[in-house]
Amino acid sequence: MAHEIGHQWFYGMVGNNETQEAWLDEGFTNFISTEVKSKSLMLTDTTNPYTGFDKIVYNWDNEPWRDLQGYYNLSEFGFDEPLSTYHDKFKNNSNSEIVYSKGETVLRQLRYFLGDNVFWTGMKLYVTSWKFHHPTLRDFELCMENASGVKLDDFFNNW
Repeated sequence: MAHEIGHQWFYGMVGNNETQEAWLDEGFTNFISTEVKSKSLMLTDTTNPYTGFDKIVYNWDNEPWRDLQGYYNLSEFGFDEPLSTYHDKFKNNSNSEIVYSKGETVLRQLRYFLGDNVFWTGMKLYVTSWKFHHPTLRDFELCMENASGVKLDDFFNNW
């Protein structure tokens, strides 16, 4: 459910071309929904058995690496493809794992590379600059570069 709510921001407010860069929608939404779940939904109230979300979520959902497992498996077994692959050109039906899981992995790595404060500053800049428009990867990259003062071509070219 958190994933679908996340679409209110990524694809609802900040759109993209689903055929050319689907990961800008699904990868971002996966990332945001994981953040929301880890920060709020997984908190449990042990005094009231009817309020804890842990009662309706599988233990697997609590694992911080759960959403990255799909990309890890693709990569490990040689099915990785660039995020720049058009949605209908993926081989071996790997498109959903790549746009969801690899897309989230990119954002987690970028956050690690830039640090929390710079990363979130860049994300806010991206959303405010591109709300109700259709940005591309390069537009996102420029927002993150402006927030960080770091050229990110090498980072994004690796994905």
